[in-house]
Amino acid sequence: MKRFVFGIVLIVMLLAANSVFAIDVMVGKDYFLRTPLYAAEDKDNLIDWINYSDVSEKLKAGETITIIEIKGHMIKFLLNKKVFNFAFTKKGLVGTSGIYDKYFTAGDIKKEVAKYSDQIRNNIAIGRVELGMTKGQVLLAAGCPAIAGERKTYNLSLDDIMQSDSWIYYRSRLKKIFVKFADGRVASVEE
Repeated sequence: MKRFVFGIVLIVMLLAANSVFAIDVMVGKDYFLRTPLYAAEDKDNLIDWINYSDVSEKLKAGETITIIEIKGHMIKFLLNKKVFNFAFTKKGLVGTSGIYDKYFTAGDIKKEVAKYSDQIRNNIAIGRVELGMTKGQVLLAAGCPAIAGERKTYNLSLDDIMQSDSWIYYRSRLKKIFVKFADGRVASVEE
């Protein structure tokens, strides 16, 4: 029985240490936004994990940010000398590298976007989702969906989201956009 309890305690400690390690590695470093984020124009420049796109300021995929602080469910980062507070998951939860990966990357997204056609680059720039776009292109244009399949995405990894063929975006609390994929490409977009 003592071995069993010791084993459980050891596993919990290792999991906690890995979470802290992933968090500590990111603070103070520069990253690129993997997806657009939408910030409320308030004193905190708050960004919510649901990523409501009817708020005033769009931070575009590919912009360089510096992580200042990670505390619980919040990441504070700097972009163009402006501090943003990003509630990347629900209050009471903490992130993992899999969760952070859907928003931040060390790779230069602008190089990836430059390879696309003029039409796709324009769609990405203005946040429009059209038939035939890939899941990766939709992420670059519209950001992470609030719902993938039937699951809220606040605690899903990028891989979890990419496996789903049904994404829901919230433009506001009342307005939703439904994106369906077939063979990895947009098959329908409904408001």
